[in-house]
Order: sequence, then structure tokens, then C-alpha cells
Amino acid sequence: MFIKKIKRLLEYLTNRTLLKARLHKLPLAFVEDLIELKSLIPEVNNIFDVGANDGEFSLAANYLWPNSYLYLFEPLPDKVIKLNDLLKTRKIKGIVYPFALSSNEGSSIFFKYNYDRLSSFLKPDDKLREYYANQSNYSEIIVDQRKFDNLFNLSENSSNIVKID
Repeated sequence: MFIKKIKRLLEYLTNRTLLKARLHKLPLAFVEDLIELKSLIPEVNNIFDVGANDGEFSLAANYLWPNSYLYLFEPLPDKVIKLNDLLKTRKIKGIVYPFALSSNEGSSIFFKYNYDRLSSFLKPDDKLREYYANQSNYSEIIVDQRKFDNLFNLSENSSNIVKID
């Protein structure tokens, strides 16, 4: 275990991107995942974070592509407030949309869990309740939903990343 931690520390010290991300208190798991993608797509015009939750993916993506514009989609009202604050305090170019993306327009039942990372259009089943025993309590809320194709007409020449939860 100790050797594993030392190897991890050495990796951070030799990788400037990871070291800077750590110093900026960014979600390292996302930064690590996106570093390889950045080597394939060096410039990105737009980043779409569908199911943005706390904005961790958006923070990591913005760190690696600081000139891109962020589009965050989150139907939970309390998260929308936090995401708007995040964009403002970190001075990130972007917009938060307070609705879900779906294959349908309108509104639908959304299952909001106490452990909000589980929140979804999907109704909980027995496996989820068993696995997240103390965190699987939920309430049903109605959220607006829109179709991606009805919102954006992206140029074939633009470089975009879409993360969907």
C-alpha cells in the first residue's frame, strides 16, 4: 500500500498536468481520463456536460481546454445554482441549462436520490437498493426535458466533446 502511494506521488511529480490539476484542486480521475483524449483532440470548441451534477467533469475539461465553451445540463434545481456559482467564481465561459436532455420534449418524472449522483430517469430496482442501501432513498420530481438536436446546430468544422451521464 505504501509503495503504491509513493508510485502515485512520483507520477504526479513527473506529470506537470496532473501536478497543476492537484494544486488547483481539480477532480484528478477526470483529468487523468481526459489527458489521453487531449493528445487526440488538442483543440475543442465546445464541451457538453449532460448530467453535470457538481461540475467535476466540466472543471477537468475546462482545465485541459481553457478556450472551449461549456454547456452544462442539470435538471436538479439545487445543482443548477451551484453550477452557476462555479462558472462565475472560476471565471469559466459557459452556460447552465436547468433541464435534462432526452429523446423527448416536455417533462417527465425524475428520481432524485439522497445520494444525488444516483438521480436519474430510471426507476430504482432491487439491485440498486441493495448496493446503495443507506443512500437509495428518493423522491419523484418533475423535470423539463429537451432534445439536443432541437437546441444546437453544430458546424461540421467545430470540435466538440459530449459527456453523457
